[in-house]
Amino acid sequence: MAAVTGCELLTGIALLVAPRLGGFMSLGLLVAFSTVLVSVIVEGREVSCACFGAATSRPVDRVSLIRNLVLISVSLLVVVSVS
Repeated sequence: MAAVTGCELLTGIALLVAPRLGGFMSLGLLVAFSTVLVSVIVEGREVSCACFGAATSRPVDRVSLIRNLVLISVSLLVVVSVS
């Protein structure tokens, strides 16, 4: 779990310092997280998201996946709009 937190922190820093790189990093993380979400949803497992740290512990559902798809869109926008 610490590795994920470290990657998220580095992605946040990259978004501030080198936005295009940060956009690619966030895109990679979000695609990886979304792949896991799809797997959990398809298998019908009851898994707590823990998205945004301890702030939430609701189960993974389609809303979680939709949120990630919106965030992926934002990441793509950053990648293509920042030169």
